[in-house]
Amino acid sequence: MNELTKVLSKAQVIDLFVKTKDQIMSGEQSPLKIAVHLKALEEVVKKLRTDEQIQDCTLEQALLENTKTFQLYGAEIQIKEMGVKYDFSICNDSLLGGLYREMYALKKKISDRETMLKTISEDNPAVSLEGEILNAPTKRSKTGLSITLK
Repeated sequence: MNELTKVLSKAQVIDLFVKTKDQIMSGEQSPLKIAVHLKALEEVVKKLRTDEQIQDCTLEQALLENTKTFQLYGAEIQIKEMGVKYDFSICNDSLLGGLYREMYALKKKISDRETMLKTISEDNPAVSLEGEILNAPTKRSKTGLSITLK
């Protein structure tokens, strides 16, 4: 468990990044091994961050500090409202309801038009109802890795 409780300062995080990158680039460390290790760490962090019992326990501990903002373990910790959301569906506002319906209809029209434009190619040219020669959208992507832990 010491791996998870060692506190790193901001400078130590940067140093660890630089050291690890240097080891990868020099061939001292396998980039694939590091990528799989990082995926595992991401999963651990995600599970720890989203566990409600851990969130409650952490908040309880922070509340013992009797202040909204405090310094601990080389970090500033703040107690504050997080993820505030409003539910407008109970407001009984017909104007807002109409605007939402217009927005959804417009989003659907845009999505349908984008789907049609994706079908354009040199072999399948298109002309709009107004006589415009339509061009295919530019497609950009980047090849990367998808890592699934087994």
